[in-house]
Amino acid sequence: MQDSAYEAMQALQARHWWWRGMTYLYTAMLSRYLPSSKKRRILDAGCGFGTNFPALNKFGDVVGIDVSLEALQAIKQRPALGLVQASATALPFR
Repeated sequence: MQDSAYEAMQALQARHWWWRGMTYLYTAMLSRYLPSSKKRRILDAGCGFGTNFPALNKFGDVVGIDVSLEALQAIKQRPALGLVQASATALPFR
């Protein structure tokens, strides 16, 4: 895929109603069950362009994994624990 296509997809995820709504829903659910004061490690499996990193960061340190190297390379804001190219069905760590 061309760089311009990745940039367009990133911009769309940042402002599209569906992604914004999903971010709101899972943040509300995580806030209800996980106190934000406790630091934990969070795995964002299938992180894509890292759209969820800002929301997940308040719950702990995030590591993002995705099978697409191109998507990982397009992420501008890196999570605290980094990025890994991998499949969620074959994680390279425990």
